[in-house]
Amino acid sequence: MLFAATQQNTFLTVLYANAIPLILFGSLWAVSTILMLVLFFKRRVKLGFKLLSIISLICAVETFVYTGSFEDRGPLFSFAIISGFVLFYSVLWLFASQYITRKHAMSIVSDRIKLLGSEYEPVEVNCNEFTWLDLNFYADAARAAQAEGFHKINDIELLHLSRIYPQTRTFARVFQNKEGTIRVSVNNQRFVNPKTEAEKKYNRNFITVRSELSDGTFLFVNNLQGATLNREIKGSIVISFDQHSTIARLLLEHELLVKELNKKTGAVLIPYNDFDAARRAFEMVKEDIRQNGLFTKNEILQLAALHGHKGHFADQAIACAVLKISTEYKDLFSAQAAQQIAEDYKRSLETSGIHSDSNLTQPK
Repeated sequence: MLFAATQQNTFLTVLYANAIPLILFGSLWAVSTILMLVLFFKRRVKLGFKLLSIISLICAVETFVYTGSFEDRGPLFSFAIISGFVLFYSVLWLFASQYITRKHAMSIVSDRIKLLGSEYEPVEVNCNEFTWLDLNFYADAARAAQAEGFHKINDIELLHLSRIYPQTRTFARVFQNKEGTIRVSVNNQRFVNPKTEAEKKYNRNFITVRSELSDGTFLFVNNLQGATLNREIKGSIVISFDQHSTIARLLLEHELLVKELNKKTGAVLIPYNDFDAARRAFEMVKEDIRQNGLFTKNEILQLAALHGHKGHFADQAIACAVLKISTEYKDLFSAQAAQQIAEDYKRSLETSGIHSDSNLTQPK
């Protein structure tokens, strides 16, 4: 038996006789509670829940062992201790998970607000400066693009995105066909300074085929399925495939899409001016946000799938939190409010750690 037995039936006597094991048990409980809180605040909610379950089980077992010497009050005492632990951890779990969920949702909303206030800002970069990225992917993509008749245009970084997401700062390598009507961009995404095991293991390759039709419609075919939000923007068509899709497959899907649209509308591909077209496409996204809100209902459902914990209530909680916070910011949907956000965001760039390098030139 873990705890010493005593013939006396008084509560204080039993506590005094088992002071040392109780202190050790209390210390374990306190350290475990702090560790669980740390896991919550680091968004390791599932691991925190497992720790909670293990601690509760240990508490239950040790409580039964500890109270085994109580003849009359033993069962009642055991039930009270176990109930106390369950109640404490349940309340702790509820408040901690709700706090983290809301904090996470607020960061998602904040990022979109920053996007609304930013301007399209690409600059040419030296790929060797991005030491944390998988540069072999770029080399392999270059060979695959050349095999399809595409040639490299440049390596660019989108500063407006790097400022919003500095933890996953990256650059894109851009290719173009000989007619100048189709652009292919590839980029690898990793964390600049990974802290958790999940961040260290994260490694995602993105490929996007983009072009413009004579009727002003933008076409995007990518391998971002399940990795990001695909907002349905008027004037653009976005088709996503799985992350293992190759450049050759995406180009084929793009060709089929162009043929289908040509039969329906008669529109054909026109020369794609990378900077001007990309800027106009970016402004279309911002205008849609201004008119339809920070998040559409479909996007909220996608967010639940992207950031939630399957099989747990946190996915619905995140969706509800985003919806609630988005509603609180409903005044941002107007063009006037959006302009104010843009001005505030531009002022905040003065303190940003990511700035344009005067030696870098704008993509041609």
